[in-house]
Parts: sequence; structure tokens; C-alpha cells
Amino acid sequence: MWKIAVKRSAVALYGALLLAGLLGSVGASGHEIRPAHLELTQLTGTEWRLRFRQPQMMGRALALEPESNCAQERLGTTLAVDAVETEYRLSCAGPLTWLAMPGLEKTLADAMVTLIPLGDAPQQFGLSPRGPRKDLREGAAVPAYLKLGVEHLLFGIDHVCFVLLLVYLYPRLRQLLGIVTSFTLAHSLTLALASLEFLTLPSGPVEALIALSIVLLAREALRPPGPTSGPALAPWKLCFAFGLLHGLGFAGALASLGLPAEGTFWALALFNIGLELGQLGVVALALLAAKAFAHVGQPLGSGLHRVPPYALGSVAAYWFIDRSVAILFYTP
Repeated sequence: MWKIAVKRSAVALYGALLLAGLLGSVGASGHEIRPAHLELTQLTGTEWRLRFRQPQMMGRALALEPESNCAQERLGTTLAVDAVETEYRLSCAGPLTWLAMPGLEKTLADAMVTLIPLGDAPQQFGLSPRGPRKDLREGAAVPAYLKLGVEHLLFGIDHVCFVLLLVYLYPRLRQLLGIVTSFTLAHSLTLALASLEFLTLPSGPVEALIALSIVLLAREALRPPGPTSGPALAPWKLCFAFGLLHGLGFAGALASLGLPAEGTFWALALFNIGLELGQLGVVALALLAAKAFAHVGQPLGSGLHRVPPYALGSVAAYWFIDRSVAILFYTP
């Protein structure tokens, strides 16, 4: 029991550091930083149509504008519920050789690019704060949807909080692997169904219920130990149910990008694999922190192990209230 308390104290420390760093950078709403999307369609040998969609967060967009080696004419801008869409015409003296997004390096957001050349297969790649310019003659080194899946999980703070609470509740490795597998299978199922438009739900209630799932999991973590204090469902069933909900949240982010007309299956598969890699990374870091903390955490006392469910549950309760109010008063 003491070892479990020490492991949970380590998760508390890791979670506190994570929340301090990430919540401070993206605000307290808990939503992931959704990437922008650029679609370049070649019309003739020297002309392209560029459609640029950048998401709005809290009613504000990042005010980015793409650049390339071609002359650029803005054709119009459309305001959607959660995004700003701008269309351009590019006139090139020769081939389209590079694309850049000035100002992206000052943000935490990525930009997904879909390139549709005449008579050739579409290509996908990403621009990031670390690489806001792309030489189109080089090809893509890392599959873009795989990278976006990893980053979506890591920067989707609500999903990270949920995974941290899973590690807190089930610190034994064998049980944790079963729980995480159940969660993974569930969110993979609803991610696929929603992304392929077999299942459609409004994003506002889904995001509010995701926050509520964190509150309920934190409440479960605060139950006093005892023979009658277990959950109404077996842990894997509980996490499977919550995973179905989180998969709809993942699908909402993927919907803001759109899946390519060709290679839909592979794009969806890569995005999902990226989510799993990010999820496993969070689990591994929490377990490594637990192992390291086991050597130094004993003087701090076992009472520290109650910090994470209170901290994460309180933040999630705020998210639930904030998102619920947005549904009632601000959502058109």
C-alpha cells in the first residue's frame, strides 16, 4: 500500500508540472490546440487555388497568412462557427517550390498541408513552429497525420489529465495495460465512426462530457478503500465507456483538418497510431516519474497521494462548467 501511495505521489508531482507548463501556455479551457489546414489545388501548369482554414479559439483566430514563391491574390474570407476560411489564387512564374507560414514559430499550433498537383497523387505534410517553411521538392520525412496524432494527444490537456488519472488509479503495470487497452479500443472505434461520418454529434456537449468524465474519474480516485467502495462497473468497462466519449473528441479535431479524398484509411490509421504513441508517452513518463520519486518521496509523507485527484478533478470541474455555459449562452 505504501509503494502505491508513493507511486501516486509521483503522478501528483508529474501532473502538477504538466498542468503548470501546459495550462499556462494554452489557457484554462483545456481544449487542444487545433492545427490550421491549407489545401493547394493545381489548376494549370502555373496556377494554384489555396484554401486556408485556421481554427478560432475563444472567438479568436491566429491571424496567420501563408506565403510561397508565387504571386498571391486573396479572393475572399468566410467566417465559420469555429474557423476562418480564406481562399487565394497563386500565379507562379515556374513550379511551386516552397510554402511558408510566417508567425507560426510564435505559436504552439501546427498547419496541415494537402497538396493536390495535376495528374499526380495528393501529398500531405505539416508546418510547425519549429519548421514553418517547407521546400516542396524534398518530400515529407514524417507522415503528417502520424505527427498530428501525437501532438493532438500531448496538447489535448483534458485527454492527458484523464490518462494521468488512469495511471494514478491503476499503478500496477499489468492492470494498467489492460485498462489503457480498453480505453484505446473504445476511442479508436468512435474516432473511426465519427471521422467517416457514420456517427455525428455536436462538439460542444461532447467536450463538456469529456470534462465530466475526468471529474468522475477523480471522484473514483478519492473513494476510501474498502470492500464496497469499488466502481459500479469493472475498471476496463468503465474506461471503455469513457473511451467512446474521448474518441468523439479526437474525431472533432480530425474533422477540423479533414481526411484526404485518397488515402482516407491510411490517414485515419496514422492519426490513431499517433494518438496511441502520445498516450503511451504520457503513461511512460508518469511511471518513470513514479520510479524516480519512490527513492526521494518518502519524507514528504503519504498524504501527498491525494493531491492529483483533487487538483485534476477541480480543473476538470471548471472545464465542465465553462463548456456547459458556452453551450447554453454562446453557441449559435
